[in-house]
Amino acid sequence: MSRIRLYMAPMQGFTDHMFRSAFADHFGGFDLAVAPFIASRQDHRIKRKYVKDVLPENNTCMPVVPQILSKTAADFIVLANYLHDLGYDTVNWNLGCPYPMVANKQRGSGMLPYTDRIRTFLDRVIPEIRGSLSIKVRLGWKENADIFRLLPVIDQYPLSEIIIHPRTGLQRYEGPVDLDAFEDCKKTMKKIKKTRRPAQYLKRVNLFFETEAQLRQPKADLSP
Repeated sequence: MSRIRLYMAPMQGFTDHMFRSAFADHFGGFDLAVAPFIASRQDHRIKRKYVKDVLPENNTCMPVVPQILSKTAADFIVLANYLHDLGYDTVNWNLGCPYPMVANKQRGSGMLPYTDRIRTFLDRVIPEIRGSLSIKVRLGWKENADIFRLLPVIDQYPLSEIIIHPRTGLQRYEGPVDLDAFEDCKKTMKKIKKTRRPAQYLKRVNLFFETEAQLRQPKADLSP
């Protein structure tokens, strides 16, 4: 079993750079943090104050992966490449945010039912961003079926990681996590990999689920 890597999950309004730095100074224990999302901009105007939370000078105590909330490939590409120029080799695409103000606009977990739109998005984004891409997802927006339609699609792309929160968007952060569904996600990915030629994999894809679920089941086999 490979060593479990602990990620500080993003919580908008809480885990900003000041929190992350203070936590690293006084406690430590996380391998890296995924920063709270930055929404892409339609006007493509990005100033340093807009990305203050992930400026390198504000993040010297813990490795950080910036997260982007977007449903428009062109807008995503501009922000991802701006962050790459700041020194970030990887950005994370937020397909997990459950809040209605986000999801009702088909962003975050609200985009999960639209597999073809996600495919079109990745077709455009992957060749045009200068760094790597990871994806944060939930099991679905209303139902778990979303993730099982999506996994064979996103597996075709050279993603650095797939991070799975084992709840639906409608659950938000309430109710039990669905560890059985998470286990089924792992099995699905293993079956997919067996049917593909090794040359089709440009980067290793890891499956993680969030720390809350890890702490609930510390003895579970979480290896990919």
